[in-house]
Amino acid sequence: MKQSFYKVMPGMAMIIFLLYWMAVFAITFPGGKAKQVIGNIAPKFNSLFGYSWRLFTPPYTFNVRLYFIVRNVHLPYKTDTVEVLQQIALQKQTAAPFNQQETITDYLVNSNVNGLIKTVWGNKNMPAEIPAPLTDSGYVAQAIAKVETDQTYQMYLATLKNYCQVVLKQHRISSVDKEIKIVIKEKAIRPFDAMQEKGFEEKERLVFETAFYKPTL
Repeated sequence: MKQSFYKVMPGMAMIIFLLYWMAVFAITFPGGKAKQVIGNIAPKFNSLFGYSWRLFTPPYTFNVRLYFIVRNVHLPYKTDTVEVLQQIALQKQTAAPFNQQETITDYLVNSNVNGLIKTVWGNKNMPAEIPAPLTDSGYVAQAIAKVETDQTYQMYLATLKNYCQVVLKQHRISSVDKEIKIVIKEKAIRPFDAMQEKGFEEKERLVFETAFYKPTL
Protein backbone atom coordinates (compact mmCIF):
# COMPACT_ATOMS: atom_id res chain seq x y z
CA MET A 1 0.00 0.00 0.00
CA LYS A 2 2.78 2.41 0.97
CA GLN A 3 4.73 1.53 -2.17
CA SER A 4 1.70 2.34 -4.35
CA PHE A 5 1.25 5.65 -2.52
CA TYR A 6 4.88 6.62 -3.02
CA LYS A 7 4.57 5.80 -6.73
CA VAL A 8 1.65 8.19 -7.29
CA MET A 9 3.03 10.94 -5.02
CA PRO A 10 5.23 12.59 -7.70
CA GLY A 11 2.30 12.70 -10.13
CA MET A 12 -0.06 14.12 -7.50
CA ALA A 13 2.51 16.73 -6.50
CA MET A 14 2.95 17.78 -10.14
CA ILE A 15 -0.82 18.07 -10.65
CA ILE A 16 -1.22 20.16 -7.48
CA PHE A 17 1.72 22.35 -8.54
CA LEU A 18 0.24 22.96 -12.01
CA LEU A 19 -3.24 23.65 -10.64
CA TYR A 20 -1.82 26.13 -8.13
CA TRP A 21 0.05 28.13 -10.77
CA MET A 22 -2.86 28.00 -13.20
CA ALA A 23 -5.03 29.53 -10.46
CA VAL A 24 -2.39 32.18 -9.72
CA PHE A 25 -2.15 33.16 -13.40
CA ALA A 26 -5.94 33.27 -13.76
CA ILE A 27 -6.27 35.55 -10.73
CA THR A 28 -3.32 37.88 -11.34
CA PHE A 29 -3.17 37.98 -15.15
CA PRO A 30 -3.18 41.59 -16.45
CA GLY A 31 -6.68 42.65 -17.39
CA GLY A 32 -8.22 39.50 -15.89
CA LYS A 33 -11.44 39.86 -13.90
CA ALA A 34 -11.27 36.64 -11.87
CA LYS A 35 -9.78 38.31 -8.79
CA GLN A 36 -12.34 41.13 -8.90
CA VAL A 37 -15.27 38.72 -9.24
CA ILE A 38 -14.05 36.49 -6.39
CA GLY A 39 -13.30 39.55 -4.25
CA ASN A 40 -16.85 40.82 -4.68
CA ILE A 41 -18.27 37.47 -3.56
CA ALA A 42 -15.79 36.97 -0.70
CA PRO A 43 -14.32 40.33 0.48
CA LYS A 44 -11.70 38.60 2.65
CA PHE A 45 -10.20 37.02 -0.47
CA ASN A 46 -8.35 40.18 -1.51
CA SER A 47 -6.79 40.60 1.93
CA LEU A 48 -5.72 36.95 2.12
CA PHE A 49 -4.54 36.71 -1.48
CA GLY A 50 -3.56 40.27 -2.24
CA TYR A 51 -0.63 39.53 -4.51
CA SER A 52 -0.64 40.98 -7.99
CA TRP A 53 1.18 40.27 -11.25
CA ARG A 54 4.92 40.35 -10.60
CA LEU A 55 6.34 37.57 -12.77
CA PHE A 56 6.48 39.76 -15.89
CA THR A 57 6.60 43.48 -16.53
CA PRO A 58 3.08 44.99 -16.55
CA PRO A 59 1.77 45.38 -20.11
CA TYR A 60 2.18 48.70 -21.90
CA THR A 61 -0.95 50.81 -22.22
CA PHE A 62 0.25 52.83 -25.22
CA ASN A 63 2.67 52.93 -28.15
CA VAL A 64 4.72 56.03 -28.88
CA ARG A 65 4.29 57.57 -32.33
CA LEU A 66 6.74 60.05 -33.87
CA TYR A 67 5.51 62.18 -36.77
CA PHE A 68 7.38 64.53 -39.09
CA ILE A 69 4.88 66.96 -40.65
CA VAL A 70 6.16 68.86 -43.69
CA ARG A 71 4.34 71.78 -45.31
CA ASN A 72 5.03 74.16 -48.17
CA VAL A 73 5.72 77.73 -46.98
CA HIS A 74 3.72 79.09 -49.92
CA LEU A 75 0.90 76.53 -49.59
CA PRO A 76 0.67 75.88 -45.82
CA TYR A 77 -2.46 73.75 -46.21
CA LYS A 78 -0.49 71.27 -48.33
CA THR A 79 1.30 68.87 -45.95
CA ASP A 80 3.10 65.53 -45.94
CA THR A 81 3.06 63.46 -42.73
CA VAL A 82 5.56 60.66 -42.10
CA GLU A 83 5.20 58.29 -39.12
CA VAL A 84 8.69 57.20 -38.10
CA LEU A 85 8.87 54.65 -35.27
CA GLN A 86 6.50 52.09 -36.77
CA GLN A 87 8.37 52.36 -40.07
CA ILE A 88 11.69 51.71 -38.31
CA ALA A 89 10.22 48.64 -36.59
CA LEU A 90 9.00 47.26 -39.94
CA GLN A 91 12.39 47.89 -41.57
CA LYS A 92 14.10 46.12 -38.68
CA GLN A 93 11.76 43.15 -39.01
CA THR A 94 12.12 42.94 -42.80
CA ALA A 95 15.93 43.03 -42.71
CA ALA A 96 16.26 40.41 -39.93
CA PRO A 97 18.55 38.68 -39.11
CA PHE A 98 21.00 41.00 -40.91
CA ASN A 99 19.53 44.17 -39.45
CA GLN A 100 22.42 45.72 -37.54
CA GLN A 101 21.95 49.11 -39.20
CA GLU A 102 18.19 49.07 -38.52
CA THR A 103 18.82 48.05 -34.90
CA ILE A 104 21.21 50.99 -34.41
CA THR A 105 18.68 53.38 -35.99
CA ASP A 106 15.92 51.96 -33.79
CA TYR A 107 18.00 52.48 -30.64
CA LEU A 108 19.16 55.96 -31.65
CA VAL A 109 15.74 57.35 -32.53
CA ASN A 110 13.76 55.68 -29.73
CA SER A 111 16.28 56.65 -27.05
CA ASN A 112 16.13 60.29 -28.15
CA VAL A 113 12.32 60.27 -28.30
CA ASN A 114 12.07 58.75 -24.82
CA GLY A 115 14.76 61.10 -23.53
CA LEU A 116 12.90 64.10 -24.93
CA ILE A 117 9.62 63.04 -23.31
CA LYS A 118 11.33 62.40 -19.97
CA THR A 119 13.13 65.75 -20.08
CA VAL A 120 9.92 67.65 -20.79
CA TRP A 121 7.65 65.81 -18.38
CA GLY A 122 10.01 64.34 -15.78
CA ASN A 123 7.96 62.02 -13.56
CA LYS A 124 4.71 63.82 -14.36
CA ASN A 125 2.01 62.89 -16.84
CA MET A 126 -0.43 65.02 -18.74
CA PRO A 127 -3.68 65.27 -16.77
CA ALA A 128 -6.71 63.38 -18.02
CA GLU A 129 -8.50 66.72 -18.50
CA ILE A 130 -6.61 69.82 -19.62
CA PRO A 131 -7.74 72.84 -17.55
CA ALA A 132 -9.69 75.38 -19.62
CA PRO A 133 -8.99 77.46 -21.62
CA LEU A 134 -5.78 75.55 -22.47
CA THR A 135 -5.66 73.04 -25.31
CA ASP A 136 -3.39 69.98 -25.42
CA SER A 137 -0.96 72.00 -27.55
CA GLY A 138 -1.03 74.90 -25.09
CA TYR A 139 -0.39 72.63 -22.12
CA VAL A 140 2.51 70.91 -23.91
CA ALA A 141 3.95 74.31 -24.91
CA GLN A 142 3.99 75.39 -21.25
CA ALA A 143 5.91 72.25 -20.26
CA ILE A 144 8.43 72.71 -23.09
CA ALA A 145 8.98 76.38 -22.19
CA LYS A 146 10.35 75.32 -18.79
CA VAL A 147 13.10 73.14 -20.30
CA GLU A 148 13.77 74.55 -23.78
CA THR A 149 17.08 76.12 -22.70
CA ASP A 150 18.26 72.84 -21.15
CA GLN A 151 21.28 71.40 -23.01
CA THR A 152 19.96 67.85 -22.76
CA TYR A 153 16.65 68.90 -24.29
CA GLN A 154 18.44 70.71 -27.11
CA MET A 155 20.61 67.64 -27.78
CA TYR A 156 17.62 65.29 -28.08
CA LEU A 157 15.74 67.74 -30.29
CA ALA A 158 18.76 68.34 -32.56
CA THR A 159 19.17 64.58 -33.08
CA LEU A 160 15.52 64.22 -34.15
CA LYS A 161 15.82 67.20 -36.48
CA ASN A 162 18.89 65.64 -38.09
CA TYR A 163 17.12 62.31 -38.49
CA CYS A 164 14.17 64.13 -40.03
CA GLN A 165 16.47 65.18 -42.88
CA VAL A 166 17.36 61.52 -43.43
CA VAL A 167 13.70 60.52 -43.52
CA LEU A 168 12.82 63.27 -46.00
CA LYS A 169 15.54 62.05 -48.36
CA GLN A 170 14.29 58.46 -48.01
CA HIS A 171 10.80 59.61 -48.99
CA ARG A 172 12.13 61.95 -51.70
CA ILE A 173 10.55 64.98 -50.07
CA SER A 174 12.40 68.18 -50.92
CA SER A 175 13.35 70.54 -48.08
CA VAL A 176 13.26 73.60 -50.34
CA ASP A 177 10.55 76.07 -49.34
CA LYS A 178 9.39 73.68 -46.63
CA GLU A 179 8.65 73.96 -42.91
CA ILE A 180 8.71 71.00 -40.54
CA LYS A 181 6.96 70.17 -37.28
CA ILE A 182 7.96 67.29 -34.99
CA VAL A 183 5.05 65.67 -33.14
CA ILE A 184 5.11 62.86 -30.56
CA LYS A 185 1.92 61.12 -29.48
CA GLU A 186 0.94 58.17 -27.31
CA LYS A 187 -1.45 55.77 -29.05
CA ALA A 188 -3.62 53.67 -26.73
CA ILE A 189 -3.13 49.88 -26.88
CA ARG A 190 -6.18 47.67 -26.69
CA PRO A 191 -6.07 46.01 -23.21
CA PHE A 192 -6.20 42.23 -22.85
CA ASP A 193 -9.78 42.21 -21.58
CA ALA A 194 -10.95 44.35 -24.53
CA MET A 195 -9.52 42.24 -27.35
CA GLN A 196 -13.00 41.38 -28.65
CA GLU A 197 -14.50 44.78 -27.88
CA LYS A 198 -15.61 46.40 -31.13
CA GLY A 199 -16.13 49.86 -29.69
CA PHE A 200 -12.59 50.31 -28.31
CA GLU A 201 -11.04 53.52 -29.64
CA GLU A 202 -7.26 53.64 -30.11
CA LYS A 203 -6.93 57.30 -29.18
CA GLU A 204 -3.74 59.28 -29.75
CA ARG A 205 -2.65 61.70 -27.03
CA LEU A 206 -0.29 64.59 -27.75
CA VAL A 207 2.80 64.64 -25.50
CA PHE A 208 5.22 66.80 -27.52
CA GLU A 209 5.30 69.08 -30.54
CA THR A 210 7.48 71.80 -31.98
CA ALA A 211 6.41 74.85 -33.87
CA PHE A 212 7.00 74.70 -37.63
CA TYR A 213 10.64 75.44 -38.39
CA LYS A 214 12.72 75.80 -41.55
CA PRO A 215 15.22 72.93 -41.95
CA THR A 216 18.90 73.55 -42.56
CA LEU A 217 19.64 72.92 -46.24
